[in-house]
Amino acid sequence: MSEELAKTNTADMVDEESGEAVLSSEAIILRWRIHKGELSLRRRHFRALDELELPRPLRGWIFERLEWAIANMLHQGTEAVLVLSIDPKSEVTISLDELSEAPSLSFEDLIEEDGFVIGVQKYGKIIDGTIWVERDDTLYASIIKLNSATDTLARDLAETLKISAIIERQRVTDIKDSGVFLISDEFGFVPVQWGSDNSNPLSLKLKDCFLRLWQ
Repeated sequence: MSEELAKTNTADMVDEESGEAVLSSEAIILRWRIHKGELSLRRRHFRALDELELPRPLRGWIFERLEWAIANMLHQGTEAVLVLSIDPKSEVTISLDELSEAPSLSFEDLIEEDGFVIGVQKYGKIIDGTIWVERDDTLYASIIKLNSATDTLARDLAETLKISAIIERQRVTDIKDSGVFLISDEFGFVPVQWGSDNSNPLSLKLKDCFLRLWQ
């Protein structure tokens, strides 16, 4: 299932102040879960989107069409993924995709770059999200900057639970005996397991609170 809800050609957009065409920023694809006809963590998604460095006319079009799509194209039982594809040098599309089950992840699925964990993939397909690691009584988000709705939720929950949370890329060699999980706007909280099950107290505590707000 894939249903296109809105589309525009960014070449037609012009900044009102400079008069220049919208041709900046890298392409971005965002995948947000729709549960029971509602966009999960809607306010957080919109705040995260607002922090992206997008030209004003492009930003305005996206927010207007997103509001329209959420108000008019979702019904009470909708279970799907809202896909926002932004390519400032080409086009922007908003569509609905099929909601699939969360993947079963293992250590072998982690993506490594220069020795650091930078993400996760399954069967060759990159899964959007951030890898978090529990070690030394601390949670580490293996990323340079938190921005996504689910990442900021995890960070805020950690603060509420009095759990130390640090934004710092993690080396693969340092995490094999640690609690590792993926935080994703599409799948939520997904454990990364290898060998026997990981029973890490801070991760489990965060997971319990996270899932209460994710449902």
